Amino acid sequence: MIHRVLAADLPRHVGRHVRLAGWLHRRRELKSVSFLVIRDRSGLAQVVLRHPRLRAPFEIAAAGVAGFRAALDGLGFLESQTPKIVGTATGSGANVFGIDYFGRPAFLAQSPQFFKQALVGVFERVYEVGPVFRAGPHDTARHLAQYTSLDAELGFVRDHRDVMAVLREALAGMHAAAAERAAAALRLLEIELPEVPGEIPAIHFADAQELPARHTGEDPSGEPDLAPAHERWLGEWALREHGSEFLYVRRGPAGV
Repeated sequence: MIHRVLAADLPRHVGRHVRLAGWLHRRRELKSVSFLVIRDRSGLAQVVLRHPRLRAPFEIAAAGVAGFRAALDGLGFLESQTPKIVGTATGSGANVFGIDYFGRPAFLAQSPQFFKQALVGVFERVYEVGPVFRAGPHDTARHLAQYTSLDAELGFVRDHRDVMAVLREALAGMHAAAAERAAAALRLLEIELPEVPGEIPAIHFADAQELPARHTGEDPSGEPDLAPAHERWLGEWALREHGSEFLYVRRGPAGV
């Protein structure tokens, strides 16, 4: 049981949970923080309220990134920090933020891809945690103008299975770190982390198009990518058939 403590006695209880009781003397609201000044018979005490539900996503994200770093460090990757102002548009060259760099045209980096490819020639395995920028519509969770990207690049890859194995270890590391370091935040938000299986099931892209089509009546065979609804269906199928909420969709050359 937490006993009541008077405002004047608070300095003797630093680092402990205590209970205050008194009158609301003053209240000041900021965007995400509320300051309450409580008055009791001994004096005044300021209480800062930072809503736990607003803090929880940051705690979970920080734990996940820590797990990503630890997993790739353990696999012999080197963390890199690459420029975010570049002279050439990365990726396709479309949807980039152009800026004036001391009188010269420049761009906000869409990806660290060019730098990663160069660094792989030196270190073989590199990764980066950093912001990327896409000048596209920012209206869904799939189209963000700015986000933190977890990038990795490795050399001497035999086939897609090497990449899938590394990705599985990264996911498992993030899962373990979030479960350990952000357990309270996960409980607060009522989030149950999906288990990462020892081997994540894989399906070919052609089959990934055909399976949902059988049940939805839609024919996505001519589409270059999966629709969000088909991805959700495949996730449910993988859980039902393989006991996994993760699924690799591998894509071979046309006709293979």
